[in-house]
Amino acid sequence: MFGDQLTPIRVSAVCHTWRTAAINEPCLWAEIDIDISRGLLPESLLQLYIQRSGIVPLTVHLQLLSPQRTNPLFTGYMAHIIQRAKSISNLSTSSRLPFQTPTLQSLHLVAAAESPIDSPNESVICPSLLHLSLDYNSNPIPSIPAQRLRTLHLARVKVSGPVMLHTIANLHFLEELCLESVITETTFEDAGLDPTSDTITLRSVNLVNLEPIWYHVLLPTLAYSVATNLFIHSRTSDEIILHYHHRRNLPVSAVYIDFADHSLTLNHDTCLTKLYLSLIDPSFPFATLRAFVPTDAVTSLSWTEGRALPAQALGKFSSLNRLSFTFSPRPVGNTEVRLDATINSNLATLCPHLVLLKIHLRKSVISSITYKDGAEDALQSFLESWTDLHERRFPLLWIQDDIRPGRWADLMATFYAFVDNLELGEIDVMENCPKFPDKRRFLPNPPDSIRRAARPFRGFASTFDL
Repeated sequence: MFGDQLTPIRVSAVCHTWRTAAINEPCLWAEIDIDISRGLLPESLLQLYIQRSGIVPLTVHLQLLSPQRTNPLFTGYMAHIIQRAKSISNLSTSSRLPFQTPTLQSLHLVAAAESPIDSPNESVICPSLLHLSLDYNSNPIPSIPAQRLRTLHLARVKVSGPVMLHTIANLHFLEELCLESVITETTFEDAGLDPTSDTITLRSVNLVNLEPIWYHVLLPTLAYSVATNLFIHSRTSDEIILHYHHRRNLPVSAVYIDFADHSLTLNHDTCLTKLYLSLIDPSFPFATLRAFVPTDAVTSLSWTEGRALPAQALGKFSSLNRLSFTFSPRPVGNTEVRLDATINSNLATLCPHLVLLKIHLRKSVISSITYKDGAEDALQSFLESWTDLHERRFPLLWIQDDIRPGRWADLMATFYAFVDNLELGEIDVMENCPKFPDKRRFLPNPPDSIRRAARPFRGFASTFDL
């Protein structure tokens, strides 16, 4: 829906022609936001929307700020709305589903802190349910009311290991699995379950802030196809994740490391792996990367906000043809690797397939007193070695210099003797980093008016136009 909940009312009030068109377009009235706390959609308007939507299945967004169990609006209309809905978000567990929900395809069910969970109704029939999200506030997981699910999101549910694995294994059409802050009731060993007995092939797997046991069991259990996108966000289980990741046995064509947000993105061409791990920081040992990433097929390597990498380490990337990174000169007294440890004659020897080198020279954010970066000498040494060794000029060198941008003017003629193309300007070393596919959204974005209202007051302007 464009605009907010009252947009259909405003459209129908423009003129007679618009009113006739709006009233006769049931899809315009089929998306309903019910938020008693903000005074939106009172009972009379709710009746109007239900009437004008005709037989079109409804998309319903609820707000948990109001007690759904006792509000008369819900007791009078909720069962009817659910029976006609194709999508419901923020439905409280205290609102019982009717016996049959024939058109319901997407359900986001929430256990609000003030609403205890009723015992699940085993007789609920959801023949069309494809997408299910449960946010259960540390409560036990109920039985899944459909076997044709394509999407399953579980957040803050309490579940035993065997129940989780058997639940997933019985959803034969499942494509997207998201587990966030899942609480373990029992250990897998206590249950006597072999975690590798069942394997599940999925299109997308998102594992966020789980206990270490979950990574230990799920990573080797889930059968990754060549098209399975894997997203992991963890604060405590780095070693377990890295230990099991190599079991994917997928070649990696590009590696992107963003030390600012502790993320590592691996492009497998047919799918992506994105890891948010605490160990991915500026001191990240690249030997660890080589331990679980097959580097022989990597053609592109990019990192930002990190330290320089010795050219000998880059020699492990035998197929590398694109190298992009940011570099900040080390503060006085710091023993970090210098730029010429990366850009030197060894790089020309160890990476003969390079066709692109991007370097973003940034000022140090740690100290204003730094060693000289030596960028001019390092690049000239590399380019001279490249030309002598390969008997051709280097294809493309791109530099963004935030430290002393004027220094390159006098070197242009010298560099053009060794480079086919030399670019001086802004660089985004992560510009080719692929975006991880968005997981299914069960909640709509808040209206612009609500987002604006939530902004804190920051004081009056210094001048006024009266």
